[in-house]
Amino acid sequence: MKCLRSKAVVVVRLNDPLCKPCFLAYFTHKFRATIGKARVIRAGEKVLLAFSGGPSSSAMLHLVCEGLSPGAPKKLRFEPGIAFIDEGEILKPTREERQKYIERIRDIASKTEFPFHLFNLEDIFTLEKSALDDAICCEKFEKQESGNNSAEKLSNLFDVTLSMTAKEDLLRTLRCQLLLATARKDGYSKVMLADCATRISIRLLSDISQGRGADLPFDTGFSDNRHGDVTLIRPMREFATKEIALYNFFNSVETVPITTLGTMSHSHASIDRLTEEFVTGLQADFPFTVSTIFRTGDKLSAMDSSDDTTNCAFCGVPMNLGPNHFSTLSDSKLDSKLDIAASSCAGDCDSGCSSSSSGRWLTKQLVLETFCYGCQLTFRDVKFNPNDLPTYVPIYYSLKQFASEMFYFLQMPVYALIAFGCYSLATIGYRVATFNDCVEASESLKQEIKDAREDLTRKGFKFD
Repeated sequence: MKCLRSKAVVVVRLNDPLCKPCFLAYFTHKFRATIGKARVIRAGEKVLLAFSGGPSSSAMLHLVCEGLSPGAPKKLRFEPGIAFIDEGEILKPTREERQKYIERIRDIASKTEFPFHLFNLEDIFTLEKSALDDAICCEKFEKQESGNNSAEKLSNLFDVTLSMTAKEDLLRTLRCQLLLATARKDGYSKVMLADCATRISIRLLSDISQGRGADLPFDTGFSDNRHGDVTLIRPMREFATKEIALYNFFNSVETVPITTLGTMSHSHASIDRLTEEFVTGLQADFPFTVSTIFRTGDKLSAMDSSDDTTNCAFCGVPMNLGPNHFSTLSDSKLDSKLDIAASSCAGDCDSGCSSSSSGRWLTKQLVLETFCYGCQLTFRDVKFNPNDLPTYVPIYYSLKQFASEMFYFLQMPVYALIAFGCYSLATIGYRVATFNDCVEASESLKQEIKDAREDLTRKGFKFD
């Protein structure tokens, strides 16, 4: 024990028992030290807290509230907001259960007096990015979107996704993209996630199994800046699930149990569930399992960006090469031509959007070409219609196509100059090679020289 005054009630590490006050002080200091040593949050910056009602996010919210309380010794200096994403459309709870846990979430958020943002997962299909308005056919796209049911599109997308592994990966990506869109809309520059060390360790092994090895520095590190304007941070990454459970117990932190896709499922239902079973089983017998995996992942670093680096249209992970260069996926169904709303005008629109100038229809194959290898594996066996994808995917493709066309357009003067130089050199070379002798001109020149010599001789000029 550190204080040597109170009775030890918890053993965080082997041979390191702590009493309740010492444990709470240790937990709070560790949370603040994780944020402080990274130095990514500036004073007065708006930070969005991703709150799910689970133990980890509830502990994170409680720690932030304590850090902003008047009696805190070193107050946190950022401005927090709370975001909750309701996934009831795919989890299919009863109407009463859904209303009940939403009301509990609202009650918890109202006690903090922080700005609260409640979204449904299907809202990802109705996002409007003002900076990308020119990338889609404005008039027709808005009419079609208003007629489509976002909840139905979300259900269709998950219905055609067969494996539980793909569904969990899809859900995680959609949830992240919705948080990013919320942060951009309301002016938050940081999004605080509640991923703990145990969850990160499971995610690390699971990502490797799903072909997402390049994502590891972004998915397991403290800071994830792959999205540019909004940074994801993980201040709970130093805590194990046991420590979080003890902190919630000692502080009577209220949690909201909500079912997930993997609730009550078999350990072999998905790669995530199997990895979780493997890691937690090892942790029970070997207490340093999570720590070893977690610290190994800490040694990973993101690849250096280069001129040919592009981002995955679905998850946003940087890619040095296009997916076709390192993907061996061969699905005959990729050749099925499926039009989408973003290209429905096919050049008939007068709004001046980029899709009207391209006139190219988007297909499933073209969509997958903009995905990273991990996302390609997720959608490998999915018979999806590009209409069922979130809006930002076709927008990204349209912008990428427009940027490619603009790049070649800007290179046209250089190509024209090179072509003119090559033509000039070829013409000169050809004229030199085919230069003909003029016999008549030669004889005339010789006669003029002879006449000149004779004339000079008559005038007394002597030639040697």
